[in-house]
Amino acid sequence: MKKHRYWSRRYEELMTMELGKAEKIDESLQRTYLRSAKKLEELIRSWYARYMNANEISLAEAHQELHTRDRNEFLWTVQDYIENGKADNLSAEIKQMLENASIKYHVTRLESIQAQIVMLLNDLFTEEQERVSTLASEIYQSAYYHSIYERELIKKKLSSFNVLPTDAIRIMLEKPYASDGLNFSQRIYKNRDKVIKEVNSILLSGLIQGRNSDRETRELAGAIVDELTVNDTIEDIRKKMRNARIASKRLVLTEASFFANQGVASSCKELGSEQYQLIATLDTHTSSICQRMDLQVFPIDQMVVGVNFPPFHPHCRTVVAPYDEFQDENDTRIARDKNGNTIYVPHHMKYEEWYKKYVMKKSKRT
Repeated sequence: MKKHRYWSRRYEELMTMELGKAEKIDESLQRTYLRSAKKLEELIRSWYARYMNANEISLAEAHQELHTRDRNEFLWTVQDYIENGKADNLSAEIKQMLENASIKYHVTRLESIQAQIVMLLNDLFTEEQERVSTLASEIYQSAYYHSIYERELIKKKLSSFNVLPTDAIRIMLEKPYASDGLNFSQRIYKNRDKVIKEVNSILLSGLIQGRNSDRETRELAGAIVDELTVNDTIEDIRKKMRNARIASKRLVLTEASFFANQGVASSCKELGSEQYQLIATLDTHTSSICQRMDLQVFPIDQMVVGVNFPPFHPHCRTVVAPYDEFQDENDTRIARDKNGNTIYVPHHMKYEEWYKKYVMKKSKRT
């Protein structure tokens, strides 16, 4: 390795490595979402099929009570779910609904399907929270130790440093950083509560509206749900689950950026670096704010996430690196040209310079 190999390249590679871990988790979670969406669809279609009479069901029929056998089976399922602690992280409102359903003697068909939807979706988002928590802890620690390693390797000087204590990792995982004041776990559970309410609302709306779309007919005969209405309801729920998958991807990749950069920042503080430098990705997808922040230097004790420290936005790829006096002016940083090919440019080249040379100039030639 070159004696003065400039960090920007190493820290860009470090971020690529950490984000690669997040992308693998995201791919796995996307499959989990698809499986859960399929289970949800099967659950709802099975419920409709069970209680439809001549391929139709009304809201009044949905409000009929479960027969004794069905009620007992439902109560056992919900009570086991609660006793096993699976409902502990639910919001007070949704948890109360589930607890009420578990002790009612008279349970309606609609209440039974709504409770089953809560349990299925809660299992999905609980798995997401657990996997993101493990990922965040791994990325934070990995970035911390890799950053210390890179610094020591470049300086060829061994310094004493502290191993990250368990409490420090826990505090970092619980730390909110965005304007909503939520940490990643709270944000996942907020998304879960939103999806649960939306799915149950779609189900209820389909029963209320039915295929008698005009108000007068509904008031006289009541709304009737048939196979077409069921298909419409399922399609609306599919859209909500697709949106939930997109939100999950955004959360996983953005949180990975946060914890990777926090790991680097913690290493800077540990080894006495007083400043850090922002390194934006040099390609045509770079956001305007990251373009402006590229290569800017700030005091480590004045870092504010979203203001002068990444992530600046969802899917942010800007990297933090220690800023020290021994950086070599002859070194390079990674970039991509107009066609996406990897190139190396002078490390001091800012985004605007790169864009003019490798995008605008080549565009004029073609």
